[in-house]
Amino acid sequence: MGSVNVILSFFKENKVDYSLNIVQQIVKFPCLYCGSTVEMCTLTTYWNCDFCNENGNLLILIKYFKEGNKLIAKVYNPKKEQQIIGNKFKCLTKKFPALKNDLVDIENRVMQLIIHYKKEPK
Repeated sequence: MGSVNVILSFFKENKVDYSLNIVQQIVKFPCLYCGSTVEMCTLTTYWNCDFCNENGNLLILIKYFKEGNKLIAKVYNPKKEQQIIGNKFKCLTKKFPALKNDLVDIENRVMQLIIHYKKEPK
């Protein structure tokens, strides 16, 4: 878990969008060169971009940011998106109390749909 903490600390310090999968021991983040999502092994810190074929490790990332570069691309994080959707439903329910029942019904249906697709094999 030590290298994971170092990687996440580095990403947070440099404001890099990331997604951690602790079970698969990978961190997803945007490629430095093309912005596509790449996967870094948390054990070796090695990463390879399937889109542009660039690769590297944590040391390459450190050098990239020490040179003053920034990384603005985002990584789609389903868990974060689900939280945002839930929060928006709560805000809308407070803002439009007359629509509360409909909004709660829609929220429940969206969450059921998410659960359904999480269970489906890929």
